[in-house]
Amino acid sequence: MSSSRIDIRTSRRRPRPHRSTCPDTGKIRYRDAREATDALQYLLNQANLADELGGLHTIRVQRKYACKSCRGWHLTSWATPDGRGAPGVALAA
Repeated sequence: MSSSRIDIRTSRRRPRPHRSTCPDTGKIRYRDAREATDALQYLLNQANLADELGGLHTIRVQRKYACKSCRGWHLTSWATPDGRGAPGVALAA
């Protein structure tokens, strides 16, 4: 790794408690909207920090949503529930 590139993984990490996953989606299950919001905000802050420092990251989360299957909450990179604004797809103006 070159000295001019900053690796966000070496910055301070938030401890990650053991989380259950949804049996249908395989995604991390958050118990309520607040927990999902906290996780979403943390990831967005990490992405912004990496962007500001010129680091590389793969954080693409956009929003949270309620899961009917596990009755928990998940994070997704899809901008809208109907699939518009999927990763790599530009929204119409």
